[in-house]
Amino acid sequence: MHTLNIRGIGDSLYDKIKAESKNRGLSINKFLITTLSELHKGKKKLEYHDMDDLFGTWSEEEVKQVKEAEAESRIIDEEIWK
Repeated sequence: MHTLNIRGIGDSLYDKIKAESKNRGLSINKFLITTLSELHKGKKKLEYHDMDDLFGTWSEEEVKQVKEAEAESRIIDEEIWK
């Protein structure tokens, strides 16, 4: 069995962890072990929704412009890399 120390947890995150562990009737240690185990086993999937409002909002012309800009950014300027 191993011991793990985590540094740099802000007050807000600590308060959330503490409250959630209390709500579940677990110690902070047991709550974190359980949560990490569930994540590792794939029982819980991390989902990100911070950009959902952007999906489907580009016009075909905007998509074309972005793809062209991306293609241009991949061109190597041989003069710079001599």
